Amino acid sequence: MNMALLDLLDLLYWRTVTLLCDSVSQYPGPNTFFITSCANLRAQQTLRRAKLYLHNIDFDSKFVQDFGPFLSQAKGQSRIIILITHPKIIHKIMMTAHRLRLTDGDYVFLGATTGSAIPAKLSLTWPWEFNEDKNETALEAFRHLIMYNNVDPDWKKIPNWLEEIPAAARAHFSTNFSEDQKYNELVISAYEMMLATGQVLRETMGNVELSGRSFAAHFWNRTFEFPSRKFTMGPYGMRVVDVLFSRPNLSARYLEEVWRYDAATRLLNASAVLGAVWPSSTGRAPPDRPACGYNGELCDTPSGVLPVDSRSMVGIAIAIGFFVLWTVYLVRNRYGKYDADNPWWSINAEDLVFFNMMFKLQVASSLQMCLLLNENVNCA
Repeated sequence: MNMALLDLLDLLYWRTVTLLCDSVSQYPGPNTFFITSCANLRAQQTLRRAKLYLHNIDFDSKFVQDFGPFLSQAKGQSRIIILITHPKIIHKIMMTAHRLRLTDGDYVFLGATTGSAIPAKLSLTWPWEFNEDKNETALEAFRHLIMYNNVDPDWKKIPNWLEEIPAAARAHFSTNFSEDQKYNELVISAYEMMLATGQVLRETMGNVELSGRSFAAHFWNRTFEFPSRKFTMGPYGMRVVDVLFSRPNLSARYLEEVWRYDAATRLLNASAVLGAVWPSSTGRAPPDRPACGYNGELCDTPSGVLPVDSRSMVGIAIAIGFFVLWTVYLVRNRYGKYDADNPWWSINAEDLVFFNMMFKLQVASSLQMCLLLNENVNCA
């Protein structure tokens, strides 16, 4: 799943990212997925160090009630924030982000999950439906969230599995599965791994010279065909799976698939128009950092000095101001010295020559000021 995420970051030119990793100790089963995902993503980042800068924030949501400090820290690091935590915690984080004005279109959140875990016969559960605040505030907050997960098994093709696995858990481990827990992508993945192991054991039966490494090599670069889906193993035993990226469709109010990552070809394909339309002022994917930095440090000169354009305008404004004041002064001097042939507003040739000379002097002065303040700027 992390390879798909990294390819999405490359596609959108997101190089600076903040990673929020939750150990989720209150969920001792699923937390293995989240801990492993964080570790694997950091390992991949080490290999891509030249392409990806990762800010890491670790926490345990079992002991955290206020996610504001983490988000405030992330706000000054990157505009792309990855959330590896339980969907219930994602809901809380997104509502806090909305309160901190992080859902105005400048920031994007990516939430990892093991899968929808909900088959077609059940309504798709939005993350906020764990609580009762299904209102416009929640909708606004989740506009800027991208959920990504492995492609789910084909639930319709494995109804017997959905009964046999809970029966075995009940008989051998005294564990009861609820109706929703039957549709658990992690459980199906573990069962698929057991089936693959059984198939390799049958193939290697009787091979007395088989070492541990040579046994493992029977899994590498291989695809197993199961009723649930294709089960592909990459080099050195890493599972290779297709990944879905989904965003909220606000009008229909469900999570819509917008990109699909093909693990075999390593291509990220757009699945819906929603993937090209962003809820931002520009309608495009936001950059991973502001053009001038988070504190303007990439554009501004030292503190207390005006930006280049503003300083140039100040010089021109001073020149025009002196010109206007001098005009008023001359007119006031002429006041009372006019007749029908020489009205007070008339300006003779000598005045025009003088005005032209003064204007050129003031413009030259303003240009000199511009050059003094801006060594490397064309002030012409």
